[in-house]
Amino acid sequence: MFLKGGVTPTGDSDTPEAFTWVFAPSPASDDLKSITLEFNESGNPYESGQVMVTQATLRFDADNDNEPALMLDLQLMGRDWVTTTFTAALTDRETEPITARGMKLFVDDAGGTIGSTQILGKLISGSVTFNPNIHFKAFAEDETGPAANKVGRGEYQVDYQMVWEFDSDTEFAKYRNSIPQDRLIRLSREGSEINDAPTNKLFQLDIFRGLTNSWSRSDREGNLTMTLGGSGFYSTDEAKLVELTIVNALGTLA
Repeated sequence: MFLKGGVTPTGDSDTPEAFTWVFAPSPASDDLKSITLEFNESGNPYESGQVMVTQATLRFDADNDNEPALMLDLQLMGRDWVTTTFTAALTDRETEPITARGMKLFVDDAGGTIGSTQILGKLISGSVTFNPNIHFKAFAEDETGPAANKVGRGEYQVDYQMVWEFDSDTEFAKYRNSIPQDRLIRLSREGSEINDAPTNKLFQLDIFRGLTNSWSRSDREGNLTMTLGGSGFYSTDEAKLVELTIVNALGTLA
């Protein structure tokens, strides 16, 4: 809904089968998906149609015991708001949280290979915000709200913020450099084993051209920390801005 719709996974043909899902925004086509959302309590249900994501934030904090998993915050917009009756419950399925503790950070210089250099003993927390820059359109004949299936879009934006242990000048020096320093950034977290190939569940987020644009320092139990903020830019080498890879045991998203 906020990266790419209509994705087909690739299976590994093992038993049980592991499926790899790759989500990367399409620069020249509108393929984001919408949903019909039913909400409120059982005696007073409502429904909104063509609900789309206007902003999504993935965040994690290894220091926060109250939120031990990777969290997803969504801002949604819908075309309408009407009374409804709830659809019968979908079949529940077993899920596995992506825990913040165990998250790996890789940072490489431009021209290198993303995911080559793991940053150890530094990462504390972070967030990545995706802004599809979409909006609904309405015309003179649309009396009660936006037109169906008429969506405008601006430039896709990706911004990130990460809190590091500030025991080295290396990354801060790249921010201070008078020449912008592209960073190849990967966040990765493995989960439980799916099959004996072996293939594990995986969350992997790649930003192919990250440029740091803000910095601040703070304290963590007597240790200096720094917060680095940045934005992702389109990589002509990779022909991508950002890419999310998920490996799980689901052959479909429905």
